[in-house]
Amino acid sequence: MMNTESLTLAWGAYLAGALGLMIVWWHMTAAVKRDWLRPLLRVFMAALLLCPYSIGEDYTQMAPAILMVLMETIFEGGEAFNRVGPTLLGVVGAALVVTVVCQLIWRQRRRKAEQDRQLQQAHDSLVKEAHTQP
Repeated sequence: MMNTESLTLAWGAYLAGALGLMIVWWHMTAAVKRDWLRPLLRVFMAALLLCPYSIGEDYTQMAPAILMVLMETIFEGGEAFNRVGPTLLGVVGAALVVTVVCQLIWRQRRRKAEQDRQLQQAHDSLVKEAHTQP
């Protein structure tokens, strides 16, 4: 059983590595031309890297789910994926759904703000026109 200090150190090292991977991924996805795809790719990677999972029954420690899936699948075979895999896929799926919903909301707000701006410009030009006429 790991003590709290070594567990904190292990998670700190993992999170530092995950942050490094996310920075690289951020730069890689910056080249993606589709505005709707870029955030989905970034959230997908973040969910994969940051989702924790219990290391086993009767244990309180958690480990990164992606590492649990990889280790169990490699060492125990394909059926071991069924323990952690569905949870990891569910978390990734939920993160992607939330991202899509947020993108739709933001797009709608931007569209509304643009319409309001155009309406204000039209109003201002009409007011200016009304004041310049005798």
